[in-house]
Amino acid sequence: MTGSDGMRRPASTPVAIADLRDHLYGLGLSPKTIELYSSKVRSWLHWCGRHGVDPVNPSRLHVRTWAETYSTTYPSQAMCRRSLSHWFAFVGQGEPLHEGVRMPAKPRMQTRALSPEDASMLVRTAMLIGGRRGTATLCGLYLAARRSEIAGLRWSGWREGRFRFERTKSKDVHEVPVHPVLATQLEAYRETSTSAYLFPGDRGRPHVGPSTVWEWIRETGETAGLKVTTHQLRHTALTTALESSRDLAAVQLLAGHRDPMTTAGYTRISDQRVEDTVAGLDYFTDGGSR
Repeated sequence: MTGSDGMRRPASTPVAIADLRDHLYGLGLSPKTIELYSSKVRSWLHWCGRHGVDPVNPSRLHVRTWAETYSTTYPSQAMCRRSLSHWFAFVGQGEPLHEGVRMPAKPRMQTRALSPEDASMLVRTAMLIGGRRGTATLCGLYLAARRSEIAGLRWSGWREGRFRFERTKSKDVHEVPVHPVLATQLEAYRETSTSAYLFPGDRGRPHVGPSTVWEWIRETGETAGLKVTTHQLRHTALTTALESSRDLAAVQLLAGHRDPMTTAGYTRISDQRVEDTVAGLDYFTDGGSR
């Protein structure tokens, strides 16, 4: 419903959340993201109801007070702010009231990449296992793909030594070269496949879900004696690529990142690398003689 000020007013919490879901779906957000935002907005509406606050036109202090009922860590407060940003846009609130959420300093990202030895063990194990589990694991390592991206890979995306697939976060069509190790595995695995998808689903589903991919990779890791998650494979791919190439722009393309600072966060910093960097300052100490 619409108020006298031209803003849309939620008739009730269930109706408002259902309408918000439709709105977010129209923006192209993933079901998981829609659920996260909807859950936070539902909490906001209930909080406003308990405290007699207009959920469409609150003060920034109200917004901040609600957000601080959650953990005051950066990820938690960022989720509160993004959720309310979508809510206020949905109801036609022109003021950036979501900025009432106070944001702590963003922590520096630390890569969760496997060590080179563990990554090598995982590759060998995945190749020995083969099939869906082994192939999915190698796709995570060599395409730097997320589990939802791996789940939806199509055979039509693999041609002329490259793989094209859709990035689930940005919805961009992404293309990366296929490493020879992955290409060899794909050739062997394709001989057993009769579907348009690398990993077809069951019960009428075109392909498996992200949770199935997560489980396959966890099981492959256990076989190798490692504790591994799908996103850890992405960290391993990007961190290893940065260390070997030292080409931030190229790795940014591999990752599908829009911001190079996001890619830079995958750098694995050691005390020795810092010492080597400082030692390089001898260049101007020696008068540039090297």
